[in-house]
Amino acid sequence: MQRSQRKPPNKKSVKGEKKQTKPDKETQQMPNLIPSISEIVPTPPPNQVRQTCRPDQTPGWKIIIEYGAFIFSAVAVVIYYLQLDATQQTMRLDERAWVSVTSAKLTRPYSVDSKGMVLVSLANTGKTPALHMKVEKAAFSDKEDAVDLVPTASAETVAPPNSTQNTIPLAIHLGIPGDTKLFIKFVLTYRDVLQKPSDPPHMTTFCGFYPPDDAAEDRTTLMACLHGGNSMN
Repeated sequence: MQRSQRKPPNKKSVKGEKKQTKPDKETQQMPNLIPSISEIVPTPPPNQVRQTCRPDQTPGWKIIIEYGAFIFSAVAVVIYYLQLDATQQTMRLDERAWVSVTSAKLTRPYSVDSKGMVLVSLANTGKTPALHMKVEKAAFSDKEDAVDLVPTASAETVAPPNSTQNTIPLAIHLGIPGDTKLFIKFVLTYRDVLQKPSDPPHMTTFCGFYPPDDAAEDRTTLMACLHGGNSMN
C-alpha cells in the first residue's frame, strides 16, 4: 500500500507583511558615524588667570624727554606761524600802493570874493593800484599853526601802480586875501587790493604854503611847510 506523498502547503504571504531583506555589504561595512550621547565630552572651562594692574614702569628720564619733545614741537609751530605772518607783512609792504604828493599848483587865483583852485599831483610808487583815492580833509589859513582840518568834498579816483600822472583838484575856501601867505594842509586817503574791508585806509598828509605877492618865490607852486607835516602810512 503506497502512502500518498503530500506536499507541504505553500506559505502564503500575508498582506501587509514586509519581506525581510538582507542588508547590503556596504551597509554592513559602514561604520557608525553618529556618536552616541554618552560619547560627547563637554569642553573643559578655560583656565582663568587672575591679572593685576601694575604701576607704570616708564622711567622718569623717558617721560621728561617726551614732554620736552612736545614743548619743542609747540614752540616750533608758534615760530613758524610768526615767521609766516612776518613774511606776509613784508610782502604787503612791498606790494601795496604808496601815494605821495609830487606838486600842488595854483590853477585859479584865490581872493576874498572868489574860490581858488589847486591841482594836486600824485604819484603811486607801489606795485598795486591805489583805490578810492580822495582828499578826506583840508584846511586853509594864513598861519601854519592855525590850520584846522575840516571835511571836504572830493571825487574819488584810482592811481595805477608805478604812475606819476595822477591829479586831484582842490578848491580853496572863500575869505582869504589873494596877496597874503596861504597855508594849505590836506589828508589824502586811499585803499589797496591787499587790505581787508575792516582795515583802515592808508593816509597821506601834506602841508604847504603859497608865499605872499612881494616874495620872490613863484606863487603858482605850493611850497612845503618849514615844520614838516608830510607823512605817509
